Amino acid sequence: MHIASRLALIAILTACNTAPPVPAPEPVPAPAPPPPVAEWMKCSADTDCEVIASCCAYCGGGIVISANKAFAESHGAVFWFGAYCPSCLELGCAGTPPVRTAFCKAGACSRRDNGVAIDNHIEASSVPWTVDPAAIQARLQGTWITSTSCPGCKTAWNVEGSKVMVFTEGEQREYDLSIDSPCSLTLRDRDPHYGERDLRFVFDGDTLHVGMGMAAVKLPNGLLACYTRGYYFLDGTGCKLYEPPAVSTGPLGAGVPTFSWLPTFDATCKLDGARLTASSSQTPEIAMTVSGTIAMDDELRANPPAIRTKDWAEAKAAAK
Repeated sequence: MHIASRLALIAILTACNTAPPVPAPEPVPAPAPPPPVAEWMKCSADTDCEVIASCCAYCGGGIVISANKAFAESHGAVFWFGAYCPSCLELGCAGTPPVRTAFCKAGACSRRDNGVAIDNHIEASSVPWTVDPAAIQARLQGTWITSTSCPGCKTAWNVEGSKVMVFTEGEQREYDLSIDSPCSLTLRDRDPHYGERDLRFVFDGDTLHVGMGMAAVKLPNGLLACYTRGYYFLDGTGCKLYEPPAVSTGPLGAGVPTFSWLPTFDATCKLDGARLTASSSQTPEIAMTVSGTIAMDDELRANPPAIRTKDWAEAKAAAK
C-alpha cells in the first residue's frame, strides 16, 4: 500500500475514534442586585429607625411603617387624620395593638410586631399595574375646556409640564399635576389652604374624558378601575380592591413612601358584555359601561369630553 494511502486510512480511523468536543460549561449568571433603598428607609443601625403608625392602625386600613428617624420627624404628621383621633372603640375595634419595635435590616428600616419581622410592603411592586406619568402628562399638555368643576360646567385648563392653570367662574388658580395611575390624577393647589382635587380620566383615542366620576382602562395584564375610594384590578387570577387610607404622601414611585396601596381586599368583579361591576366587603357595588379599551360610569360619561383649544385665551373665554 502506498504511503499516501496508509496516511489517509490512519486519518480516517483517527477521526472516527475521536470523542466529540466537550461543550464549555454555561456561565453562572450573576445574582440580581438588591433593589435600591429609598432615602426615607435607609439606616445603618437599629437606632436610626422609628415606627410610625396612624390612628388605630391595628384595626386595619391604617398606616404602619418603619422609617429613618429624620424622615419620621419631618413627615410623621401626615399619618394622622386630623387634630382629633377618635378612640379605637368608637371605630368598633376592641383589639390590643401589637408591641412594635423598629430595627435595621440590610440597610433598610423594618419592624417587628410582637416579635414577628415585617418589611415595609409599600414599593412600586405592591400593585400589579404600572403607570408612565411622563407619557400621560405629555398627552395632557396644552389648553383645554373641561367639565371638572361640576357636571356641565366649563373649566379652562392650561397644562405646562406638571403645572396646571385652572380658570372657572372668573377665578384662576394654579395646581401641581400628579399622575397617580393610568386612570386617576390629582391636582394639588399651590396654596396649601385649598388642598387637592382627585379626578378620574381616560383617553378614548385622542378624546379626553376627565372629571369626578369613575373610569377604567384595559391594560396588558388586566383591567384597572379607578373610583372615588380606590382601585379595583381584575385579571385572570381574580379581582382585588386597593383602597387608600385618608392620607397619601405622593404618587407611586416618587421616591417617598406611597401609602395608597397598603390595604388590599378580595373583591368581586364581573365583566358582562358592556357592563363592568365591582364590589367588596368594604365597598358598595360600582358599575361602569365598557367601550373598547375604556369604561366610565354614568357621571363621567354625562360630562362633555374635554376640548382642545388653540390657546389659553380661547379656553378662558369659553369658561366665563
